[in-house]
Amino acid sequence: MSFDLLQRAGVSSEILSSVLDNVGAYVYIKDLNGQYLYANQQTLRLFDITLQGLAGKTDGHFFDLERSRALRDNDVRVLKSGETLTTEEENILKSTGESRTFLSVKKPLRDETGDIIGMFGVSTDITERKMLEKQLRQQNELLQIVMDNVDSAIFMLDEYNNLLYANKQLAEQFKLQRVGPQHTPIASFVDENAYKELAEHNQFVFESAEKQAFRENVMGPDGEQRVFWSVKVPYVNEEQEKVIIGLSTDMTELFKLQEKLREQSTQDPMTGLYNRRFFMDFAEKTLAESERSRRTTSILLIDLDHFKQVNDEHGHPIGDMVLYEISRRIVKSLRRGDIAARVGGEEFAVLLPNTPLNAATEVANRICKLARMNPVKFPEDNHVTVTLSIGVAASAKSLQSFEGIYALADKYLYQAKRKGRDQVCAATPDDHPLP
Repeated sequence: MSFDLLQRAGVSSEILSSVLDNVGAYVYIKDLNGQYLYANQQTLRLFDITLQGLAGKTDGHFFDLERSRALRDNDVRVLKSGETLTTEEENILKSTGESRTFLSVKKPLRDETGDIIGMFGVSTDITERKMLEKQLRQQNELLQIVMDNVDSAIFMLDEYNNLLYANKQLAEQFKLQRVGPQHTPIASFVDENAYKELAEHNQFVFESAEKQAFRENVMGPDGEQRVFWSVKVPYVNEEQEKVIIGLSTDMTELFKLQEKLREQSTQDPMTGLYNRRFFMDFAEKTLAESERSRRTTSILLIDLDHFKQVNDEHGHPIGDMVLYEISRRIVKSLRRGDIAARVGGEEFAVLLPNTPLNAATEVANRICKLARMNPVKFPEDNHVTVTLSIGVAASAKSLQSFEGIYALADKYLYQAKRKGRDQVCAATPDDHPLP
């Protein structure tokens, strides 16, 4: 719409000037020599000058053109080529030395014949926006540095178990390309069992809409099972998409250490059997359960005959080998669910849940025979035959306490020794008088 049409529509030059003064941008017109012909009030305030005082002034009066060369270069380009430019310009104000960044649109001004007679421009001050962008970029760079150098995997997942973001730790751990526009299904880089576990955990996080923590087992690309402690937080992004933001720390070595400590606290290091403390605690609980369920539990106490003589004749290393081999023979004679332990120097104990006295005696005889018929071999084709003395006792209506049954088995162990060793002695009904 031309100015004549605006005038015929009742839009005066004063109204047009008022509009330009309130447009929220710097509006100006320059001639072919770069001299200002017009500027709105926002531009005049920036230059601290009146419209009359602006006439004939160039940008050299207001800007440091040595440091703001793009300003003049862009004007010349518009005036000479007649093209329209949209560009960012960083200009230095002479009055304050302040640097300001403008997003400028500059177009040629033509007369009725089409000749270029000047140019006009609209510039928006984007200095604050550029500063915020710079700060945001720096913050993102710092955040990325932190996220890429923590010893944990940081990730973001969608509702369909697609990986939307992975930090350097996660990408390297599973040999992934850094996640870009294409989402990566987690099923593509974890094993099937791990995927099922992860998918269940993720679904629970979405359904609960609360932060959750899990122990998660994942097989790495090297085939080694890894244990992660994962914290997962549900989040709804700007597009109203539900996602999970998570942090997983590889705790494999810690869990291995915990397992090793647990084993050390419950196992005998020489034989690999349970130790005395574990056996006593477990047997007491088992017997209490047997009493409630009215089932019989039996105990065997086993002692190696003349073990001191083995140590004296062959040395302690061979003695240790004998203890280990005898423990293997004991375990070989047991069922799954039976418990064997080393409870003393050369003394072993066996707990047989849901086993009556006669069946326990058969197990004891089998162990005794297996030891007698299978000498322990050691280097230089030497061997030693080891026999066992075994005492057997079982729970009964009149004898339910662990201490009582253990003491009874111990009584018959020493009876087996007194009778010549290499034999089994079991409790009798006389040892369980009716209450």
